[in-house]
Amino acid sequence: MGEVVKEYAEVGRPEISTDMRISGLDESLTLDEVREAVAMKGGCSTREVTVGEVRPGPGGMGGAVVRCPAWAARKVAEGGRIKVGWSLAHVRVLSRRTHCFRSEELQYTED
Repeated sequence: MGEVVKEYAEVGRPEISTDMRISGLDESLTLDEVREAVAMKGGCSTREVTVGEVRPGPGGMGGAVVRCPAWAARKVAEGGRIKVGWSLAHVRVLSRRTHCFRSEELQYTED
């Protein structure tokens, strides 16, 4: 189908994605280096990984929120750390807040 409509539209398949916080990043790292490290460890393409702005944290090391497919996030978060450039950063999967469709109460889900 993508071959037929490729000049008019982009065909994609929605996937469940998960947010992760990666902390302990060196200030010299670029967003592309973080994206490539997550894609390599997670086994997905760099197009599927979205990296937010690297913000300074305690101790002078930075942190960023990264979004990737849920199956890749599980692989990245397995060991709790990821090697990005010269630094060994901590990885934590962020839980998602959702509302119950019946009672409108907050619920927390983990992918």
